[in-house]
Amino acid sequence: MDVQLVTIEALALAIEAKAGSTPEHIQSIQQYAATLGEAAGLSDAEVQAVRTAAFCTTSATWRCPSTSSRSPRP
Repeated sequence: MDVQLVTIEALALAIEAKAGSTPEHIQSIQQYAATLGEAAGLSDAEVQAVRTAAFCTTSATWRCPSTSSRSPRP
């Protein structure tokens, strides 16, 4: 595993911990994404890219909170 991927994984796990999720949560998302990629016939490199992108779903969720938690605007 290269340094960039290890860094992405560490950041994603830190964000998950701050959000109150377990490390298993992001690992299951990563596994589902890879399984779907394999079922779609992606190459090994493409499946690895999908697994890496699964880490990014955590930071996107963290940065874009649900609108249901916001108070209504006038």
